[in-house]
Amino acid sequence: LDEMDPDRFYTASIDGTVARQLYSDKEGIRRKVFLETNDWEKWYTGLDISFSSQLLVAGRNNGIVSLEGEKVWDLKLHKTQCNFVQFSIRQPWMMVTSI
Repeated sequence: LDEMDPDRFYTASIDGTVARQLYSDKEGIRRKVFLETNDWEKWYTGLDISFSSQLLVAGRNNGIVSLEGEKVWDLKLHKTQCNFVQFSIRQPWMMVTSI
């Protein structure tokens, strides 16, 4: 859930997208896609957001980690899928990942 607007939520999906979705009684669900693989063989498995730093990080099933649309590394961070990503509460510029 978005800290500023509880009607907005973020998803990492097997369809290869990381998106913010906004639920409205009048308009239904509106969606803004931040990351997209365009490949059903590659999808996002982990997601975290640092609202104080305004950063979004997502890990994929092939080990690549993306930071709001850009690859963080050119090489894989993990040999297998990256299941978990999280920003540090004390240092919002720091993140951890795991398989």
